[in-house]
Amino acid sequence: MNAVREELLWNSEVGDWSSSELFARVRPEDIIMPEQDKRDYEPILWNDLCSEFDAQYMNTWIRRSGLTLSGEFHSFVEAWSRDEYNHYLGFRRIYSLFYGESEAAITERLEARKPDFRVIDDFGRDEFLLCAVLAYDEIATTRSYIDDTEFYGSLGPSAFRDWVRWLVADEARHFMNLLRVMQGRHAHRLAELPAVLDRILEIDLTKDSYEATFVLDHHGPQFSEKMLKGCVETILSSVQKVPRVFHQPEPVRLGIRAR
Repeated sequence: MNAVREELLWNSEVGDWSSSELFARVRPEDIIMPEQDKRDYEPILWNDLCSEFDAQYMNTWIRRSGLTLSGEFHSFVEAWSRDEYNHYLGFRRIYSLFYGESEAAITERLEARKPDFRVIDDFGRDEFLLCAVLAYDEIATTRSYIDDTEFYGSLGPSAFRDWVRWLVADEARHFMNLLRVMQGRHAHRLAELPAVLDRILEIDLTKDSYEATFVLDHHGPQFSEKMLKGCVETILSSVQKVPRVFHQPEPVRLGIRAR
């Protein structure tokens, strides 16, 4: 007997743009940035580069979890992972342009790090908790990249302005899609969300290091306690505004993208 495939309430879309294409013609000499500013910015850029690369580790961790996941969450992960890889390629290219290190050497350094997901094991017990920790990360990242728009816009080539604009749009869409999963599939558990987010925030503010987990990578001056608490408040206020039922002109079945 053939299994009935689950009908999706909605399907995540992938960002329709390419970091590699945007930066294809940008040369180091095109960039307007004092050398001291480049050196000062290196830890921030490396942190962003690592985080985007580490989405691959997060994706693998989720897929090996053995959890029963909804079609909507599967759809989210598929689109999110492709977007994050595109972001990683952009950050890798920028890092290479700034510091003269080959992209192959950058990748080798990234791959030499080993992820340790023990710090977030408690949030890998079910789909609702995964949505919470990912939503927290996506809204924090969105806000951080919004703060970076002036910096990237000052570098000269228009590719940087276009790139950060698409970057922000992708991260904001990821955030909203996670809220949709929580409201559409886990509305009965939303009363748990404040306590879950308080625990996520506590870990983020007190942990000593980042272990290549994609989430909870918030080191540096751009991630103040006030900013991160604001992210929690945004999730709690926004999730209540997301409609519980999603309508599409045609049903979308698992594994088939809407066109």
